[in-house]
Amino acid sequence: KDDPIPGEKRGKGVQYLRSHQWVYALACFIQDHYREMAAMMKYAKTISENHPGYDFRYFVNCSEGLFHRALDEGLQTHNSRDLLMMASWCLMAATEVSISPFYDRNHVRHSMEWRQEMREDFYASYLEPEVDFVEDIDSGEFER
Repeated sequence: KDDPIPGEKRGKGVQYLRSHQWVYALACFIQDHYREMAAMMKYAKTISENHPGYDFRYFVNCSEGLFHRALDEGLQTHNSRDLLMMASWCLMAATEVSISPFYDRNHVRHSMEWRQEMREDFYASYLEPEVDFVEDIDSGEFER
């Protein structure tokens, strides 16, 4: 069966997870688990100050472990979906803290200085946010 709209990949069965849904779900997950993520960021940054590159390996390894735990649960439970979300966030964090991206070995697209600046901005966004995260109080009215 061909895609009704080429490139949209809508013709191969029902797709429950589309990009805008994924981004929204990840944003909600970050809001709900900000404290845990900030603790991970603080740990990774502290260790990588004495061991450069540790933070990248830490986040990649966490992502892989969380992903396999989510798969073990079959992605059928709320916990397994949370594990998948955390694995996704960890992989995103790994790409943000890496100062030597694998796709740009000669630094044609991104200079080392630019990558370092973006890395520090990423850490600051969690460890020194300009706007504090607030606890989300579920009233139930907006979720209906």
